[in-house]
Amino acid sequence: MLLLLLTLTSLTSFALSQPPPSNEGPFPPSDGGLQPPQPPSPSEGGRGPTSPPHIPPEEEREFTLTVPEPMEGKPTPPSTEPQELSPAEVAAEGELPKRVRGYALAVISGIHVYVWYNGRWVDTPAAICLGGWTEVVVWNDRTQYLWLWEGYPDGTNRWYNLGYRPGKAWIRIWFQGDVAGWHKLAVWGSTSGWSNIVYIYVAVCGPGPRPHPQPPTPSTLSINLWTDRYYYHVGDTITIYYSVNMRCFARLTISGPALYVSKSFTLSPGTYTYTGRAYRSGQRTVTFEAWTSDGQHAYRTISYYVYP
Repeated sequence: MLLLLLTLTSLTSFALSQPPPSNEGPFPPSDGGLQPPQPPSPSEGGRGPTSPPHIPPEEEREFTLTVPEPMEGKPTPPSTEPQELSPAEVAAEGELPKRVRGYALAVISGIHVYVWYNGRWVDTPAAICLGGWTEVVVWNDRTQYLWLWEGYPDGTNRWYNLGYRPGKAWIRIWFQGDVAGWHKLAVWGSTSGWSNIVYIYVAVCGPGPRPHPQPPTPSTLSINLWTDRYYYHVGDTITIYYSVNMRCFARLTISGPALYVSKSFTLSPGTYTYTGRAYRSGQRTVTFEAWTSDGQHAYRTISYYVYP
């Protein structure tokens, strides 16, 4: 696992600091940071995203990342709060890629993420020694709510609320790696959608123990359950997300008008999806249950509505 400092919305072993949650827009997850941001309900004027803010889409082709030479990183920062930077401050910290320097940032569309690596800002793979610090900057093209996603070497995911941020602006985030392996970072904007994904390899450098060489093993079963939207129309694709924090046996049940689906599986820690299509109007109830070999049991139920 890894410290990616923005003040943690979850009780994890790495330290992230984030601004206090706003009274509007997406709210911080309440279940350990595992659940992605959800839009307001229809009664509150929300329509739900056309693209679900779940794990960012990656290229389907298989690829192998080459591990770069790891750097020691930067000194421990005095503050790890996300901070807006001027273009001059970003340029003073390091050189941007050539393809970016030739454009006016104001006309570049989309959110883009860069990592400080050996004196330069890169969006290609970077590497840092275990326990080291580096900076991540986010180019935010529009005024919107931003969420940071991090994928861990063990396959689990975490979300961090970056708050409501102005457009045409840079935002700095401090990253500390405390578990060896590949880490993936991306930012989701409530208007712009997904940024690029950056990859940072955390390497064990030199002899001697490092802090938190392994993520803590969870002792209490925790599960999550959510859908990509609060309501649908007949013919829409419905995506259900469910996650667990330890190996367990689980069952997913969907019931409604002329509908009953029940799926059972053995799961490892991580987030999973079930996709179906809405064929009939009415309310649906989704139940997710999980059991462990030592007798723990967890249970979640949610509902969504299908309109004609």
